[in-house]
Amino acid sequence: MKYLLGSDIHGSVEGLKFLIKKSKDLKCDKIILLGDYFSGDYEDDKQIIELINFLSDKFILIRGNCDRYLSDDVFDVELRDDFLVHIFNRNYLFVHGDYLHFNIDTLLDKDNAFIVHGHTHRVSLHTSSNITFVNIGSISLPRGNSKKCYGTIDENGVKIYDINDHLILSV
Repeated sequence: MKYLLGSDIHGSVEGLKFLIKKSKDLKCDKIILLGDYFSGDYEDDKQIIELINFLSDKFILIRGNCDRYLSDDVFDVELRDDFLVHIFNRNYLFVHGDYLHFNIDTLLDKDNAFIVHGHTHRVSLHTSSNITFVNIGSISLPRGNSKKCYGTIDENGVKIYDINDHLILSV
């Protein structure tokens, strides 16, 4: 399986369209979105819902802190708190990132454990105990020195790129 990763869309229709196109270009099986879908602008948010629902079989959706108010039936695909998957020899837990301390127990007894998240809008990498934390940044509103970015994950690990396809991080 090959996944495309995106986070913190915050109503950016162009950002979501970019992720969809990039997923097709890279022949990804699924797109994992790590939360914070909306901006509060009715038209943009409506388009986000329509795009995701139109391609619902392509998405795995994680609930972000800005999505806590959403009912579970906004999307035609499940809005999850997390998603755990084993790829090659690694265990990946995908979450938004606002409640990281709640997710650590899921991976404490696993080797090659990774928590992949968004939330801060900053690309980052750090390890604590046996868990490597990878923040994929934001497709729409980068902070600090980060750029608008997306990620991929497959048997070769996690890679994060800016929207011009320059490699930012590889793990």
